Amino acid sequence: MKTNEQKALNMLKAFAFTLLIALLTALIAYFVPITSLVSILLGIASLILMIIAFRVFSKTDERFRVPYIFSIVALAGTIIITVGLSFIMGTSLYALGATGFSSVILITGGVIIGLIILTIGAIIGIIGSIFGMILGLWRLGKKYKTNVISLGAILIIFPVLNIVGVLMVIIGLFRL
Repeated sequence: MKTNEQKALNMLKAFAFTLLIALLTALIAYFVPITSLVSILLGIASLILMIIAFRVFSKTDERFRVPYIFSIVALAGTIIITVGLSFIMGTSLYALGATGFSSVILITGGVIIGLIILTIGAIIGIIGSIFGMILGLWRLGKKYKTNVISLGAILIIFPVLNIVGVLMVIIGLFRL
């Protein structure tokens, strides 16, 4: 195996571990709200690692060009989602001290704008994740003839099974 590809595989291992930690911290965000910020930052870090890895693969294998480009789209969607959530949270914090009718209009408008930004980010993020992360991991599994990575990539799509999917990707990557 080429050294650049080995480095890219190591990046994908780091991506998978970082994504797993991000998913696990998101699970406890309901009980410890600050972990949602940690989860978002870890998610962004994992996407950056994935982008770097797919870029390396795309230089030698044309099949990874689309996943590389859409991984960038997924990162953009995640950042837009973060902006939308920040907008909603900022408006919510303002609502705690606000009084009067004009405050209600401002708060409602802020939440609506935040939800619109959040929805746009979610659509972009889902499209980027499917054609970036999922397709790229699927093709990686096919390239190295390991169904564990390909099946894990499919399971990442489903909210409850995504942790199992990431674990399968990690197992598949360490088998290479």
